[in-house]
Amino acid sequence: MCEEGFKRCLKCGEIKHVDGFSKDKNRKDGRYVYCKTCSRGYYEKNKEAISHQIKEYRKKNKDVITQQKKEWYEKNKEIISMDEKEHRKKNKDTISQKNKERYQINKEVRAKSVKEYREKNKEAICQQKNEWYEKNKEAINQKQKEYNEKNKEAISQRHKKYYEKNKEKLVRRTKERYEKNKETINQKRRAHYESNKEAINQKQKEYNEKNKEAISQRHKKYYEKNKDRIKERRRIKRAEKRLEKSNNES
Repeated sequence: MCEEGFKRCLKCGEIKHVDGFSKDKNRKDGRYVYCKTCSRGYYEKNKEAISHQIKEYRKKNKDVITQQKKEWYEKNKEIISMDEKEHRKKNKDTISQKNKERYQINKEVRAKSVKEYREKNKEAICQQKNEWYEKNKEAINQKQKEYNEKNKEAISQRHKKYYEKNKEKLVRRTKERYEKNKETINQKRRAHYESNKEAINQKQKEYNEKNKEAISQRHKKYYEKNKDRIKERRRIKRAEKRLEKSNNES
């Protein structure tokens, strides 16, 4: 018999502390029968055979293993989450560096596989996004508002730069989209305006009061650029009114 906290290895016969034996929940004492040194030696000799056995077992018991993993994860969800958070905090810089390196190595392969996956699962991805957004609508909007408030100037600057670079393309896309979905867009606009009439008018008034001079200046510039066109429109409108009046009188 061995002293408490010690155990004899069935392979080499040496008596060692229990820490020298791997854990095994199927044994009474909770430790494997062979010490770690002997286990490692056996593994090195039979590496390929063991690897093959594991692969075969996983193939045969795929569903069972998946189910076991799910059950174990559900039981230990909170502990796993806490451990992962602590690990990320402790190893923040290392993880970030590794991720960058991995991304650079697999950049093209990853981009290709992502593209293929998205093409194959277009509808499913769209459905998942919509469902997730509906579930988390309020939280998303709140976060977006907070982010926008913090980064107001940076966002505005970024939008301006992007618009200047892609001006023609954006205008063309907007026109094409509007032509395709004219009725739907107008209907949505009308519905939105009707449901938010008072709020929209109030915001418009506040905006006009704050930006009185800028609006006036903008109107002047627009008028100078489009003088002839505006005059022509006005002339046509006046002619239409006169024609309508004469028709009513007759």
